[in-house]
Amino acid sequence: MTGTVGATTRVRGWFPALVASAGVLLFVLARTALDVALTALEMAVYPGSSASPWTGWWWNLGYTELAFCLGLFLALWLLAPIGAQLRLAHVVTRVLLDVLAATVLALVVAFFLGPDWGRVGLVDLGATGVSFGLRALAQLVAAAAHAAIDTATQLLPAALLAGVLLWLWSRSRPARRDAPGLVDRV
Repeated sequence: MTGTVGATTRVRGWFPALVASAGVLLFVLARTALDVALTALEMAVYPGSSASPWTGWWWNLGYTELAFCLGLFLALWLLAPIGAQLRLAHVVTRVLLDVLAATVLALVVAFFLGPDWGRVGLVDLGATGVSFGLRALAQLVAAAAHAAIDTATQLLPAALLAGVLLWLWSRSRPARRDAPGLVDRV
């Protein structure tokens, strides 16, 4: 296990992937700050409004957005890194693949962190015996998929911009050797 972790940490290209995913995270933070400011403005204009600028600000920042940015970093670093030798069509395709991988991570995180598991009735100990709540499980999966897809569609333009800027940066500063990703090894 430690040999695999050590080999993974020695893979080149982690810093540009970190900078690109940090740019997407800054976009998320700016969007959240704008949302809080607009809610505060709504409270100032409509004093009887029940909205609060700080209600749900953590959910506006979102665990799915943070998971998406983490998944984007890992995908840009290990799965399909952006190199100077690529053409623009390949860059866009790789960023779309990275976004898909980040969406899968956001889906998993939304499934496990989204619901209040104490209130979810997956097992019903009723009078007729034990029944498993497949309907509740399907609703949880659907809600997690909705959150992950919503996050991906909102952050896709920022991820594409980050990928293209990363490609332009790598073309202006060519590396001695490009960092191969898992896509390149297939």
